[in-house]
Amino acid sequence: PYEHVFDFSVQRQLTNASSLEVAYVGRLSHRLLEQEDVAMPLNLTATGTNYFAAASAFAAMTHQGVPVSQIAKAPYWETLFGPLAGQTGICNGSDAPSNPTASQNVYCLFQQNLGNETNALFTLDLPGNGTGAGTSYPAYRFYHDQYSALYAWRSIGQSNYHALEVTYRQRFGSGLEADFNYTYSHSIDWTSQAERLGSSGGNNGAQIINSWKPDQLRGTSDFDMTHQLNANWIWDVPVGRKRRFLSSSNRLVDGVVGGWQLTGILRLTSGLPYAVDDGSRWPTNWDIEGFGTLAHKIPGAALKRGHGQQRYADPVAVYNSFRQAYPGESGTRNPLRGDGFYDWDAGLNKTFQLYERAHLQFRWETFNLTNSVRFDPQSISSRLDAAASFGNAFSVLTQPRVMQVAARIEF
Repeated sequence: PYEHVFDFSVQRQLTNASSLEVAYVGRLSHRLLEQEDVAMPLNLTATGTNYFAAASAFAAMTHQGVPVSQIAKAPYWETLFGPLAGQTGICNGSDAPSNPTASQNVYCLFQQNLGNETNALFTLDLPGNGTGAGTSYPAYRFYHDQYSALYAWRSIGQSNYHALEVTYRQRFGSGLEADFNYTYSHSIDWTSQAERLGSSGGNNGAQIINSWKPDQLRGTSDFDMTHQLNANWIWDVPVGRKRRFLSSSNRLVDGVVGGWQLTGILRLTSGLPYAVDDGSRWPTNWDIEGFGTLAHKIPGAALKRGHGQQRYADPVAVYNSFRQAYPGESGTRNPLRGDGFYDWDAGLNKTFQLYERAHLQFRWETFNLTNSVRFDPQSISSRLDAAASFGNAFSVLTQPRVMQVAARIEF
């Protein structure tokens, strides 16, 4: 793996007490390590098409409820699974053909494994084919005969990051100074997981889902935050001895009104992205579910904030904007946004002068001053097999308000 990093900045002093810096930061990464399943089904080509194209067409029809009697002969299935023609017992139901074609029998297996087309293919690919006595054609053409999944690392990934950074520094006088930082950025990659992750299909989104098209997952990084605002300030309250107001106060008065300091740190970001899980279905990879596919644009009104733990004003409309992935698809990666980070920390300090070279300072610091709550997008229920709880969040990004006091002697 290697990367190219670009950084260009311009800084300008505006006044004796203020400055502005504007920067562009870019990073282009190549040959990143990606984990993929090297034992996933082969995408075999025949009759001018491939398995994923033929299977995707059948999957779309099964989801639409097209009856088996309307399924015409498809050259791909007739060529690879011709011996299935005339086999009874595979198709069930009142509309089962008395003399089914090979294509109709394959379609019936897809109907019986709706959303789990890898299981239908596994049945077709077994020795003896698992589809009825007397059926015989080459086995293990799609699956490896020893592995259902086998993960390996390959240096094939790519990512890029571009950002505009603006920093403004200001000394306001009267003991007040502050920094303001704003970042507008976008990060794109294939996966965002660390190399220490385990080899398991339970890490949906951590591995490449379709090994034959590894860049299908290219999209917004899991950690992407479009907008970030940071600010910090320190205010030495200009009251007391040697300060703007009451500068000639005696030691007793200065001990009450002098030596006060206010501090603060603010962090605010736009929402973190997350995806919709396909929901315990394996259309493309035997071991990795993949994501739900965004079927149409989500209504803007539905995406507005809901109440309490519910992320959306209309979770049903958001849910209905997605469909299950078809064979060959990895789904849509990170199309939704949850909460971002928000934190406001503040401090109040009081300094007493003990003698010329020694000071006693008391500090009262508050973290998450406003006691605000932001929910973790990765905890939001977003599975296509859990419509009732869709959009509910179950853990938070923020910590409850915490206060601490301290004392220190400086000498």
